[in-house]
Amino acid sequence: MSSIAPTHPHHPVAQFVRILRDLVVSVARKTPSPTMSDFTVEILLRHLDFFIRRLTRAIAPSGTHPVNKPDTATRPKPAPPRPRPNPNTTPGMIMRCPAWLQHLTPRYLPDAADDIAAATAALTALLAADATADLIAQTPKSAPTLRSLCRMFGIAPPSWLQLPKPVPEPKPPRPSKPRLPRKPRDYGFTLVGIYDTPCWNSWSHRWPGPAKKPS
Repeated sequence: MSSIAPTHPHHPVAQFVRILRDLVVSVARKTPSPTMSDFTVEILLRHLDFFIRRLTRAIAPSGTHPVNKPDTATRPKPAPPRPRPNPNTTPGMIMRCPAWLQHLTPRYLPDAADDIAAATAALTALLAADATADLIAQTPKSAPTLRSLCRMFGIAPPSWLQLPKPVPEPKPPRPSKPRLPRKPRDYGFTLVGIYDTPCWNSWSHRWPGPAKKPS
């Protein structure tokens, strides 16, 4: 176990925060842009700000950030949802799949494609470092946030960050049903014996009439 404190600037969690802040600054400098959707830029900045706050809270010492919840009466009401003309092509539908930022970038964030690719490469290299797993173990609260971050950027999480696969519970044995006695089989009728001519083939059972004896 390394002796680097979580608040140290060289700690991996602090480096994650630095990479995300640099991406926020680079994207904010390129807005407003006629080629980038304002709604998508707002989604990206909100997600990055959420990850930065969660990671900062994970490495902060306990008791340094008191939580003051506002009163229900003074809490501002949420804004009504914005109408979407075609929900199948809006970013909200793409955000449900893994690597949704990589899907949004070519169409909605073309000017920030280089910055997003550089941030993705930096996050991938930081996750692949050998000492990252031991240092992240000091801040277990950051593991769920890093898994969501990997899902957003389309990074395959390392083995030490993946959740264990759930073990399926054994199914209870099915109660055996009592066997009922078999009913006598009901056979259908045929035309054999109704006509005087012998029946030499199967068609005589289906089509009434004299049957010819095969030569």
